[in-house]
Formats: sequence, C-alpha cells, structure tokens
Amino acid sequence: MIEYIGYFCASLAIASSLIGLFSVVTFRSHIKHWARKKPATYPALTVISPQRGEIDSDNIDAVLGQNYPGVWEVIFVTTKDDASLPQLKRYSQKHKNVKIAIAEDVVELATTKGIHRCQKNNNLLTAIQAASPQTEVYAIVDADARPFSDWLSCLVSPFTDANPRLGVVTSARIYLPGNGLSSLVQVLWILISAMFLVGKRRYIWGGGLAIPKKVFENANLARQINGQGGRSITTDDMNIYNALRSQGYKSLFVPDCIVLRHPPKHKESLFNVIGFTNRQVLQTWWTTKSIWVLMCNIGIRLPMLLCALVIAWWYPWCLLALLSIVIDIFMGIFALKTVIDAEPRLSAKLIFWIMKSNGNRVGRLTQPEIRIHVNFWIVLLPIITPFVVTLNTLTVPFVRKMDWSGIAYTRRKVLGYTGDFSWRAQ
Repeated sequence: MIEYIGYFCASLAIASSLIGLFSVVTFRSHIKHWARKKPATYPALTVISPQRGEIDSDNIDAVLGQNYPGVWEVIFVTTKDDASLPQLKRYSQKHKNVKIAIAEDVVELATTKGIHRCQKNNNLLTAIQAASPQTEVYAIVDADARPFSDWLSCLVSPFTDANPRLGVVTSARIYLPGNGLSSLVQVLWILISAMFLVGKRRYIWGGGLAIPKKVFENANLARQINGQGGRSITTDDMNIYNALRSQGYKSLFVPDCIVLRHPPKHKESLFNVIGFTNRQVLQTWWTTKSIWVLMCNIGIRLPMLLCALVIAWWYPWCLLALLSIVIDIFMGIFALKTVIDAEPRLSAKLIFWIMKSNGNRVGRLTQPEIRIHVNFWIVLLPIITPFVVTLNTLTVPFVRKMDWSGIAYTRRKVLGYTGDFSWRAQ
C-alpha cells in the first residue's frame, strides 16, 4: 500500500511541474505571436505614480524620460507627511507636465470619516480627480518601477485599434537580483508570476497598466477601489480586473512593456521576502481564489516530492519524483529566456552561460544592455522557492491581517500604523 502512496505523490509532483511548464509555453506563444504596432496618433494621457517614502531618482527620471509622442502629464501622488514630498516638489518646479497631488492618510481617513481603503487606492483616486479634463487614458506605474523610455508609447498603442472591449493593457515586471539567496527567490517568484499575465485565468499588474478614461467611468472602476461594496480594500489590480471581466472587457499583456525593478541598496532578508510573497498570495485569497488555486498547484509540489523521496527508501521507483526538480530548473531557465526574447535589451549570465535575446531589435529603441547576473545560489532555487510557495498557500486561509508600507489592514478595514514610520518625513 505504501508504495502506491509514494507513486501517487511522485506523480502529483511531476504533474504540478508540467502544469507550470505549460504556463511558460503559453506565455512564450503569446510573445511569439505578438505584432508590434506604431499608431499614427496617440491619445492624451495621465501617468499616475503613487509614492511612499524616500524616492529613487533613477526611477523618477525613467518615468519623466518617456519618449511619448502624444500629450501627457505625470501626477506624483503622496501624503502631506511623506518623505517623498519635498523631492517631488522639485520635479514639479522643473517639469511643466508634472503635478503633485496630496492624498489623505488612510489611517486618519478611517479614524475621522469611517472610510476604509488602502493608501495606494486612496492615492489613485486622488490623482484621478487631479487629472487633466483632456485625458483619454490613465497609466499607472509603481514607485519602484524603472521602465524603458518607449514603455509608455508601447503600453498605450493597443488602444488606438478602436476595440471598445479592450479594458486594460498591462506590463510585466522583472526584478533584477541583488545580493544573496533571498533576492534570487524574489526574482524567481516575480518571473514565474509573470506567466499568469496570459491564459484563461490571467491577472493584471497594478504597477504598470493603462485604462481608457471612458472604460474607467463606464465600468465604475472608482467604486472597485474606494473601499465600498464589500470587496477587499487592499488591492487595486485584482478588483479592477474582476470588475472588467464581469462586464465583458478584455485585458491584454504587451510583451514590449517589460518593466524593471532594480534591487534596493540594502540586502533583502528571507524573512522580508516571505512577507512580500505572503502579502501577494493573501491578495489572491481575498479577491480571486481561482488564482490562489493555481498557486496551490505549485504549493503541493514540495510536500509531494518530499513524501515520495521518503518512501523511495523502500521503493526506489519513487525517485522518479526528482523529475519534478529537473522540470522546474528547465522551466525557470525557459521563463527567463522567454522574457529576454521579449525584451532584447535584457541579457542574463547564469554562472558561466550568457543568455541573449533572439528577438528582433527593429523598431525598438536602442539603450545600454542590462545584464541579469545569477550566481551559484541558483542551484538552491528549485527547493527554496517551492518552500516559500507552500508556506504561503497553506497559511493564508488563516491570516487575518496584512502589513503594507507601514499600515496594517484586514480584508475590509484599516487597523492603524504598524510602527514602521520609515516612509515619514523626518
């Protein structure tokens, strides 16, 4: 009897890895069949960039350095006591198309008015109210994102096809590794999550997307992020995507819109990485359980593998479960190669192997090549990363609180400050 349990566990581990590999194949197919378009005219747009804490000037410069052919403005939005405000004011004085919007602190908002929403959503709503009346498209970009200079024009161009059911266009984010194993775990987590931007059960990334103003108003998307209606208050992208999908709108991932996140100055700890990934999984549990189920497919891989390996002591054929690790290694390399083919300005060095794009640079702006360096820690990723996924998928059904940028939330309420005031002006 026990040997059949071992074979069953080995089969589940291998099947889980094959499903993950299939998602990468689907992602690569989308990129392969993507046709880059350059429209004759571009819509007027507002770029919204919520800020929290000390800014990264390179990220700000990347946003302001966009080669966008149309009329556009940038609204940096923050709170009155945020450390970013003095720096942002200097940018607004220097650039005519830059505005600063001051959003109310959501802890104060919850305490004084009984309105509960996360700080990012409150920032977005504040920025939209400050947008130019001529705006036709809203583009949202996170503070830690550093887009290439053609990102904005590529992101908006699909809307010029006059498809009334195209509700949102999304980018993909790629983390560049810092020092240590923890950083690589985070890099692989984000890389694999990008594979879910396509397919039947897809999602959109709220840190780099565009929505037509008419769609935002007709679909009443402000209500999806204003804390009303019984939805989770801690997410913008999943609430927006679910609302658009329920009303028949489509989402589109544009392969030309790969957005980089450069590593922070400090070394990232495994504890912080687990906290970051836990928050992301918790978002799916609170808003879109179908995606959480897909993540469970990854989460069962490590327990099934370990179970099969234990039983393999008596029944060696259970060692076939190790194929799961082989598939995972191939899947990670295949996913990285797919992203590099989508963005020719990226390359990677995997120990001694230099990976470059086979993509065509015609029509792409030429900029300095950015190389992703991956050291010997990569050999541990097929074990550590599934462990992080398993830990998160099994624990989030029992989690009732989320800490995000110095503020604690439940699914429906703002609880207060966490005690981390590093974002606040000194």
